[in-house]
Amino acid sequence: MLFIPKLMIKISHEVPKALLEWSLDVNDYDYILPYFYKRSSDYAAFYQTAKSNGRFSILDNGLFEGETYSNLELVCLINELKPDIFIVPDEWNNSDATYKHAEKWSDLSNKLNLDTDLMIVLQGERFEEMFQLLYKCYQLGYRHFAVNHSSKAYDSHFQHNNPDVSKMMGRINFINYIQRRSTIPEECYFHLLGCTLPQEFMYYKGYDFIKSVDTSNPIILGLENILYSQFGQLVKPDLKMAHYFNWERSNLGGDEIGDLEMDTIQKNINTFKQMFL
Repeated sequence: MLFIPKLMIKISHEVPKALLEWSLDVNDYDYILPYFYKRSSDYAAFYQTAKSNGRFSILDNGLFEGETYSNLELVCLINELKPDIFIVPDEWNNSDATYKHAEKWSDLSNKLNLDTDLMIVLQGERFEEMFQLLYKCYQLGYRHFAVNHSSKAYDSHFQHNNPDVSKMMGRINFINYIQRRSTIPEECYFHLLGCTLPQEFMYYKGYDFIKSVDTSNPIILGLENILYSQFGQLVKPDLKMAHYFNWERSNLGGDEIGDLEMDTIQKNINTFKQMFL
């Protein structure tokens, strides 16, 4: 097994069900998806046990998987799992609708597990909208914020023939935009939701306000036997983890997780973490 360095930024990679136990050794914390939690009793039981053993966890709201849950369903899930952070429902590229969710969940907070912090995704079609959402939610009392990897706002700030490069550079520019426009209070926690291209993270050295990252990128590419170069990749995989979720661990390969796939995954994870050093 390759040596995997420990970093100040917490990193979590979503994995197929067969690799959940293995993930405890390579992930710094647990990133939990309601999409799988609702569909797999094994997945649900695994993360219930992990949390009871003291693992730090972030609970997603399901938007990226195309799922919509009622506030009541989400409140029940939070109180069952007791995650350290829950990502408040948001709307793609819509700062006004996302702010309305933030207001609603500010009111709902008295119904939640007291140890769960609420996180706002900075949505909008322009950097200024996203920044104003940050400011308004801070005024509401929020201190945890997430920045997604694929905002419409990024397209106007960096244009490249490769749209994946445009998205990557767009988020880098937005993080710099936040830093230029404000002094980020020490109590603020920023999370990076997913990634378009892994080499993006080479540009965040010294950004101490970024506390955590989640992405399945090195896992999915490893399952397809695609090895990162030392400079990352130029194309984001089309398929999501749902496609691989039920793949079994074996030595056969194909639509299973063989030794070759595991070796590629390990190498990709190591290269990914080296991006931060």
